[in-house]
Amino acid sequence: MSNNPNSVVVWGGGANQPLINSLNTLNTLKNSNPKELARKLNKIQNSNQLDLNHLNELKDSRLDLIQLESKIQDLKNLNQLKESKYPNKIQIKSSKTTLSKIGISIIASVLLSQNLVAADIANNALPAGGKFDG
Repeated sequence: MSNNPNSVVVWGGGANQPLINSLNTLNTLKNSNPKELARKLNKIQNSNQLDLNHLNELKDSRLDLIQLESKIQDLKNLNQLKESKYPNKIQIKSSKTTLSKIGISIIASVLLSQNLVAADIANNALPAGGKFDG
């Protein structure tokens, strides 16, 4: 047996290991300097506070991200609502474009016809009265 009054002798197998670990921790604490223990405790508490602060920052960042995603979705929904509220606006714009293209085609056709007629008249000039004597 040991002469140390704090030592404990435990007989048995591995089932007693948790008890042995607890007793060793207790002996370590009893034999430690209180100032050193207080310093270690403060260090652990500060570390926990840093972890808590970091966790809160992550929560805030996540909340900001959720709010941003919500705003983006709201804008998308608003744009879809505007488009569905004024579906004729798109059709009107498309119709105007189509009408413009048709108008340009008609004008081009008329001008081309006039040029062809003018060229034909120059080649086959009619008599003064505009009628052929036949």
